[in-house]
Amino acid sequence: MPDPTRPTRDVPSRDASEGGAGSLVAFPGPRPAERPPDNLPLQLTSFVGREREMAEVKRLLANQRLLTLTGPGGCGKTRLVLRVAQDLVEEFEDGVWLVELASLSDPAVMAQTVAFTLGVREQPGRSLTETLADYLRPREMLLVLDNCEHLVEACADLTDALLRACPGLRILATSRETLGIAGETSWLVPSLSLPAGRHPPAIEEMPRYEAVRLFIERTTAVLPGFTLTDRNTQAVAQVCQRLDGIPLAIELAAARARVLAVEQIAARLDGCFRLLAAGSRTALPRHRTLRATIDWSHELLSEEERALFRGLSVFAGGFTLEAVEAVCAGEGIEEDEVLDLLSHLVDKSLVVVEERGGEARYRLLETVRQYGHEKLLESEAAEAIRRRHASFFLALAEEVEPKLKGGESRLWLERLEIEHDNLRAALRWAADAGEVETQLRLAGALWWFWLRNGHLSEGRRWLEDALERVEASARTAARAKVLWGAGFLAFSQVSHPAARSRLEESAGICREIGDRRGLASALSFMSLVMAHQGDPAEARPLAEEGVRLFREDGGDRWGLAIALTNMGVVAEAQADYELAIPLFEESAAILRELGDKWPLSLPLRHLGIVTSRQGDYVRAERLYKESLASLRELGEKWLISLCLEELAGVACAQGQHARAARLWGAEETICEAIGATVRALYRADYDRGVAAARAGLGEEAFEAAWAQGRAMTLEEAIAHALDEPTTPQQEEDTPSPAAPTASAEAKAPPELRIFALGPARVERGEETLASSEWTYAKSRELLFYLLAHPSRTKAQIGLALWPEASPSQLRSTFHNVLHHLRHALGRPEWVVFEKGRYSFNRSLGYFYDVEAFESKLAQARRAEDEAPAQAIPYLKEAVELYGGGFLEDSAESEWAFVRQEELRRTYQEALLGLGRLLFAEGRYAEAVEAYRRLIGHDTLLEEAHRELMRCQARMGERGRALRHYRDLLELLREELGSSPAPETSELYERLRRGEDI
Repeated sequence: MPDPTRPTRDVPSRDASEGGAGSLVAFPGPRPAERPPDNLPLQLTSFVGREREMAEVKRLLANQRLLTLTGPGGCGKTRLVLRVAQDLVEEFEDGVWLVELASLSDPAVMAQTVAFTLGVREQPGRSLTETLADYLRPREMLLVLDNCEHLVEACADLTDALLRACPGLRILATSRETLGIAGETSWLVPSLSLPAGRHPPAIEEMPRYEAVRLFIERTTAVLPGFTLTDRNTQAVAQVCQRLDGIPLAIELAAARARVLAVEQIAARLDGCFRLLAAGSRTALPRHRTLRATIDWSHELLSEEERALFRGLSVFAGGFTLEAVEAVCAGEGIEEDEVLDLLSHLVDKSLVVVEERGGEARYRLLETVRQYGHEKLLESEAAEAIRRRHASFFLALAEEVEPKLKGGESRLWLERLEIEHDNLRAALRWAADAGEVETQLRLAGALWWFWLRNGHLSEGRRWLEDALERVEASARTAARAKVLWGAGFLAFSQVSHPAARSRLEESAGICREIGDRRGLASALSFMSLVMAHQGDPAEARPLAEEGVRLFREDGGDRWGLAIALTNMGVVAEAQADYELAIPLFEESAAILRELGDKWPLSLPLRHLGIVTSRQGDYVRAERLYKESLASLRELGEKWLISLCLEELAGVACAQGQHARAARLWGAEETICEAIGATVRALYRADYDRGVAAARAGLGEEAFEAAWAQGRAMTLEEAIAHALDEPTTPQQEEDTPSPAAPTASAEAKAPPELRIFALGPARVERGEETLASSEWTYAKSRELLFYLLAHPSRTKAQIGLALWPEASPSQLRSTFHNVLHHLRHALGRPEWVVFEKGRYSFNRSLGYFYDVEAFESKLAQARRAEDEAPAQAIPYLKEAVELYGGGFLEDSAESEWAFVRQEELRRTYQEALLGLGRLLFAEGRYAEAVEAYRRLIGHDTLLEEAHRELMRCQARMGERGRALRHYRDLLELLREELGSSPAPETSELYERLRRGEDI
């Protein structure tokens, strides 16, 4: 029997993949000659993926005596812990023992169950806990407690007692909530990796995702002939996404492949509890159906927790604490209780919490949300909660609507995009409940958002649905606003008769009710539609009246600028360029003053059109590029497509036919995605240009260039249009069909993609290198060390990575690790040896996020020297590259911690610099986001708190700034026992006195 007082020592543990050699971890004791005992069950099905998760669990358990794996039902906690336990049997002299608790209902028999598993008998006159402690005290053992959530207090008491008494004991637990005792480390089991976005990756890339591999393997088990095809790839991706990568749900869905095609399974996921209702007969009852596993969690909730859980199901796509307090308070829950109850649901793995832009955002997994929604609809509170949900998001939309016209519109558009699913849900409820006023107001508040974010077809459907309600026929301001929106979205999709009809009715209502500003807008846009219909003479007086009304009103300079542009387009359609040019120039001047880049692109582009028609293609191209550049960071797809169309026309006019074809192809892809098309006023010019380019290139070359354009991403298309050096371009503008172009070579991805900001990751080609491919963790560390240092001798490397190794040990270890590093990277040339020094070969194709981060900061510094505002986009790109601390999941050596701190400070300085530049430009809301992000990174950085208060004051949110100071005061007292700095307190007093900041 081992001596319980002997010190532990480091021994190699097995890697997450079978047969691999892992890193040095602090599991106790030497491995015995024979395999230690265990009672772990044999697994009858394959274990898919989870290499990173297994490595992380082992790493945590090596340094902690109690590790609890948490997560929702069906996420794979038990399978993961059993696989890890199997790998670790040889690390514990007295073995690994599994205690299954799912079938227990009485907490009093918890200790008896553990004792029975270990073969320990009760002793008269002694508690069983004491007897267990005596038995385990001299042993080195891993105890696995599976499914603790329904016995959490009993598990906590027994675990605490045993760990205090038994130094060689480690406990690995699974539970839907933590045990909550001292020394516990909890780790949330993530879902399986799955493809993101609406469009799945190429078929050959699909098996890279764990959820897809699991679905394929389990489907093949019940349908041996099943294969992934071009036809079913979309459906497979949809199944994995809708089931949130939850292993149990995916296995249950795959079981249905006996009787349903994958497309049918995907189509039935809205009723997932009926679909996923047949599992293995030998599984635990609560793992046989998806409903049963969620029932298990639901039954463990208090009544207040159940009420909040039901209420949360009304949200779609996530929610904030503010939204929960507004929607779910009531029905027996006080507003000040919401945060605690929400925290309990997070602890019990029913609610997922994420950070976005310095703010916590919550969501329910889709399967959990469907379950909760069923419970909500069964309750008496359903209608009240759904009404409050709609009211909250109506208020949000109406608050944000005026902010969509200004220099900070992008921030607010992003806010609405984040909440788009909730806004859709509110609209659907209003339509179904017959709440026509709510439906009209919400649709009317959102149409600018739908237009600017490229949701043209969807937005038009919502607007038309609201207008078709019989109850919506009253001639009110709300109806006039929705008519205006429906008319302009119809115009953007070249539905001119519908657009004109809607705008005429909107103008008529505005005249009746005396809404002069609404009338001005309706007339201005109606004149635009009529010009595109070929009636510019009839449109002109309407355009002039719209401009006159805006000038008389004087309070809407943004509206005046748009009306001036629209009147300019009418003059342009009449070839009256002497009138059009000053109108466009006045519009542009107003919009530059207002700092709104989105509408600024309109007069700039039309000035380009007029200039082009006058034959000055060089100036026209410059104007189009300025227009496009103003839209780039906004992502305004519709207007971007118009700029690409005009740039293609100029290229064609100058004989650059291949360039023109590529730009038209890129434009076509964007238009298809948003439901737009070429506008009638410019259709003839477009058709002539396309015909000229086709004739100039020849059919085959023209189609090839068009296809190149269609294959471009939005960013690639913009870069190509702006002639940036990174854009894929051809050596000659008119290549022969057989000649290879430079575009394919330019678009070739780097051979290695290396990520160290956050969890370490290396991608070789299409593949992410798993732990087993490194063989040793030191192999990967050596890579990052060489990346951090231009060149190093063997002695320098040894001092950093193996400081205690003797020269002979270093010689053997270093060359072994170097061999495995070169093997993992795929080519020995990645690490070169010259003049006694080793270095990473930077002449080969690679991407390294740390270098990209520092390069963007260097570009920002250079740009700031010329014009401070030009540094902003570089700083934004830099901070987005910072995905977390340097090697945050694997830093163990001193050199890594030094580099980690250095990059952390650099990131803080970048955010501070970004915030100050944005503040100087008057972009206060964006500056607020930068400072909030910085505070999330370092809560005690007082300078960030102070600058955030300045921004809030400039935004007219003085009360919020004062509250923030009080929160900061409390934070500093609790964390540091100090008060804010004098300059912070001085700022507070100035705010309190109402002085200008």
